[in-house]
Amino acid sequence: MCNNKKNVLHLTEFFLTNTMTFVYEIVNSNYANNYVATCMVDNLKLFPMKKSRLFILHKSWAYLFFIFEFSYKFINKPLARTSRKFDQIIADKKIDILFSHAGTQGTFATNIKCKHPNIRLIVIFYGYDVYQLQHNRRYLLKIKKMNKYVDQVIAITDHMKRELIKMGVDNNKITVIKLGVRMPKSVAYKSLNHKAIKLLHISGFTEKKGALDIIKALIDLDETLQNKTISMQFIGNGPELSGCVKLSKQLKYINVRFDGYKTAQELDLIFRRADIFIHPSKKSKNGDMEGVPTVIKQAMSYGLPCVSTYHSGIPELITNRKNGILVNENNPYQLSLAIRELMEDDLLFSKISREALLTIRDSYLLEDELKAINNILDGAYEK
Repeated sequence: MCNNKKNVLHLTEFFLTNTMTFVYEIVNSNYANNYVATCMVDNLKLFPMKKSRLFILHKSWAYLFFIFEFSYKFINKPLARTSRKFDQIIADKKIDILFSHAGTQGTFATNIKCKHPNIRLIVIFYGYDVYQLQHNRRYLLKIKKMNKYVDQVIAITDHMKRELIKMGVDNNKITVIKLGVRMPKSVAYKSLNHKAIKLLHISGFTEKKGALDIIKALIDLDETLQNKTISMQFIGNGPELSGCVKLSKQLKYINVRFDGYKTAQELDLIFRRADIFIHPSKKSKNGDMEGVPTVIKQAMSYGLPCVSTYHSGIPELITNRKNGILVNENNPYQLSLAIRELMEDDLLFSKISREALLTIRDSYLLEDELKAINNILDGAYEK
């Protein structure tokens, strides 16, 4: 194994959205000399990155090139400039490995790999780049081309690996790394505070996150739980937020609040104060699906009993009634029953809290996943 650090150029559309904490952990690790090429930069206060390690591409044409490599005449010149910029980065930083974050970037990175065959190519898939695009013929052709040149593909669930194989990716090139989380300090198993029960959901408020289903489930619970003090906190922002706010006005007894994105320090306190975490993921109308939401793992690391769904790779993380509760997708009534059961069954609540914490400690530690990523970097470098 090579003892020298590799020079790794990470390709990502945005640096970084609030939910891309695992990407930041990779690019900020000390296993390699990490550089980032991106189309848009935001949240540098939340995800600080030295300017010398961050290369910003033109927002409009670079985004198109990242996604489907359009070749219309009006962007031919910008595409040529993109190619020259990557040539310069690769030469100046002596890049050993291209690390593409999402399959859409992987199809673009294939062209760089063809031009620089000595550079190794790693592509990690996260969710939409498999489930939403797997029936797009143009995208599938690009994936099959990528498969010829890629050195290593990372899937974040076994379910995703099976889908990638169907899309034409070589089984022998795929490694499953189930994105881990950092264990918070001084956490213990939870016991339910019946005087004031705090429910929590954190997401980007897109359809696949299921926030509207949570409101519908709370409406089912509302009239029958008048004797309990229940609050529901939503953290995040996104296209379905306004619909959730409007629907929540039907609630009479459950207090609902909507907060924007929070810092890591604020989230730590929010997780510690919560009693039950709810994340009913589902397949959206455009076919988009989750991998396994990292935020569920974060909640479990605090000992929070989680209510989620039989969706994509989530059953690989949660075993129903052992370390969480799973219900069917698009079923607010089942969701309401699961929430009620956790609020009324102290033994079940305590057991799930304990098992959730143990699951993360035993199988989903961030440090272990970063070591696995490093092993892949070393392996790709030595091929």
